[in-house]
Amino acid sequence: VEHLLAQGLDVYLVEWGETTPGDRTTTLDSYIDPGLRGCVQAIRKLTGNSKVSLFGHCIGGNLALMYAALFPDDVARIVTLTTPITSAAGGVVAVWTDKDVLPVDRIVETYGHMPAKLIRYTFMALKPYYEVLKWKLFVEKLHDARALALFYPVDRWANENVDIPGEVFRKFVSEVFHAERFRQGE
Repeated sequence: VEHLLAQGLDVYLVEWGETTPGDRTTTLDSYIDPGLRGCVQAIRKLTGNSKVSLFGHCIGGNLALMYAALFPDDVARIVTLTTPITSAAGGVVAVWTDKDVLPVDRIVETYGHMPAKLIRYTFMALKPYYEVLKWKLFVEKLHDARALALFYPVDRWANENVDIPGEVFRKFVSEVFHAERFRQGE
């Protein structure tokens, strides 16, 4: 954000916010419309631009892609970063979305949402050496004030996630990974 602002670009951030018990009925569709659609319309009105550029990270990238697919006339360009769009090729995403590894229905029925810590710990369990490498790098950079200044905010960002409403997560996993809707061009 800081870099984009320094380039003279306006940046508008959409944040998930904390999940509450009332979010049990929130849907993936509502995240797109009226959620993102309302944000894009507000930005268009504020700026006078007919199209906006979208940048999405991780699941936010999926939401941006869904929005662009549904409302292409609103979108000038789109950039996604670490956005998982398929599990067909195997790898970590295929393991993470395997129904036996992460029983989404049972989790949502139990908690009413997808606990952020469960997502984080699942990724950590799939690649535990990343945690070891993170701390190895930390120790190696103890002499580097700039590296240490970046370590805390990045580590905090990686670990301070919010729960995802259950029906949002259930449909996300079902349609993006199990039904492969992006891959199918749907």
